Amino acid sequence: MRTASEEALSALGNAYRNERVKAVLTKQDPEWETNVRDRSKLDKMMASVSDVQLGPNPFLQELRAMADVRGYYECAFSRFVDVVYQGIQTELFAACRYELGEALKQGIGLEEKDAEQRCAVLLAVDPENERLRAELIKQKSNLEKASEWLESQ
Repeated sequence: MRTASEEALSALGNAYRNERVKAVLTKQDPEWETNVRDRSKLDKMMASVSDVQLGPNPFLQELRAMADVRGYYECAFSRFVDVVYQGIQTELFAACRYELGEALKQGIGLEEKDAEQRCAVLLAVDPENERLRAELIKQKSNLEKASEWLESQ
């Protein structure tokens, strides 16, 4: 697994290499970019320039320093996001732990005089739902019987 600094160095190195290749191609033909409109041909031209033609990278040390800074930033940013998320989660669960029960008690009215009747109403089964459930169970049973009959034929 590559580190954030290695990934940043690779990205920066590739970008800088592309700029160096463009400089070499421009030195050979100042209007090469305007003459080439096809992206694949442009990519082939850029790939045709070798590292030997480019020579050693004079700014490798600087690119490494920039990559280290970028890698540190990415790690620090990731950790910052983790800490923010953790803080929000901690506050949310603490609020749920201490306030949710009380809010439910007040919302349902468990501490009022008619709390028992209120709970009975909340727990009562809706007659329409019961009728629909029974009807659907009967239809399911009929479909299963029909399916068994069709399979036996």
